[in-house]
Amino acid sequence: MALAAIVSGCQSKGGVSEVLDPAAVTAPAGQNGAAGAGPVQATQSMGTGSTKVTMLLPLSAPGTAGENGRKMLDATKLAMTDIGNGLLALTVEDTKGDSALAGKLAVTAITTGSKVVIGPTELPAAQHIATLSGSKRPPVLALADNFAGGPGVYAVLLGEADSAAAGAAGLAAKGSKKFVLLVADGPNAGAMEKRVANSLSIYGAALAVTLRYSAGDGAKTVDEMGSLVDAPDAVIVASGNGSPSPVLAALKSKGIPGKTISVVGTNRWLEHPMD
Repeated sequence: MALAAIVSGCQSKGGVSEVLDPAAVTAPAGQNGAAGAGPVQATQSMGTGSTKVTMLLPLSAPGTAGENGRKMLDATKLAMTDIGNGLLALTVEDTKGDSALAGKLAVTAITTGSKVVIGPTELPAAQHIATLSGSKRPPVLALADNFAGGPGVYAVLLGEADSAAAGAAGLAAKGSKKFVLLVADGPNAGAMEKRVANSLSIYGAALAVTLRYSAGDGAKTVDEMGSLVDAPDAVIVASGNGSPSPVLAALKSKGIPGKTISVVGTNRWLEHPMD
């Protein structure tokens, strides 16, 4: 009932200017991605309670984003049944996977009496909302991957860095000491390395080496790993947006995983078919 606790502690009295600084309200840049999208979902309302909550989901977005948004909606319907429809008045808006629209919908929710805003899932929109100021704004529970959070905007979705760190820590807690991190090259690679290293340090373990790889270079990177570190206890594969399959195939050709070497995956593996 964490949501109910947050709701009861929030106040949204006063005018719009008290909730957000009007001068700061400018929508973030939008995303292309309308192509291949599903039909736009109408605004949905659930519950008859007096506490207003708004949820922002990419219900008609193309690909994985839309699929995940619709799964979240299904889970929300179950949650509303569990907690009782008389507690909340929940409004669900379709962001279409577009950051500009998500930002506008979030601002509207924040300034029209919502006690809590759940979402958006779009990272640029979440980052934008975190920059806005206001003395009486409601809390925003952002659902964006790899979002660091901000004043009054809380990251509630585990990113790949958290997933990799948790998996590695689970092995370290059982005695594994030497780890290798294979991470897809990109803007989040450095943060991934720090997050995993910090998690391992709690258990006296460490990263022996971190190797960044680009699409198509997985096998080459695995060969390089063999020349840089001897007998690691585990190899962490953080594949980002790409499929982990090429890297896993290269590791398998080296006998990894094996009796003495484990492989740690992340939540992003679930987005790709595995052979």
